Amino acid sequence: MIKTLLKPENCLKKEKVSDWRDAIHQALVPLRNGGWCTEEYEQSVLDNTAKFGPYYVLCPDLALIHAGPEKGVNGTQMAVTVLNEPVRFSEEGPDVHVLVALAAIDKEAHMEGIRATANIFMDPDKAQRVIQAPNSNALYELFVANAAEC
Repeated sequence: MIKTLLKPENCLKKEKVSDWRDAIHQALVPLRNGGWCTEEYEQSVLDNTAKFGPYYVLCPDLALIHAGPEKGVNGTQMAVTVLNEPVRFSEEGPDVHVLVALAAIDKEAHMEGIRATANIFMDPDKAQRVIQAPNSNALYELFVANAAEC
């Protein structure tokens, strides 16, 4: 199932982003390019951030970029972007290296991706392996392997 939810081309390594808005934009690029969501979805994440704050920063090093399906979601898909230089979504917030972007048409289809992400970030060693993945292919393989453990 994870291989239908996360495609190799949706895993990216980037040096850095300019700020948290750019982080959201960059995290969603693979999903927009694949037709899984529209620019309206990105705007929904930005609007929700203005209203609620960075609700998607779940722990140090992890932001789970998402919004509701009613605003520009065309299908269920996941993208993972790892930043060599972390970004902060608020002044007092933690550094974030891993941007997991989700577009989901319902509340069930993306659960395997959330389980794989949780499996990684519950173990500091696994999280460090993701952050230090040498390339996009290694990043993809780490997520697939951790989904299999769930």
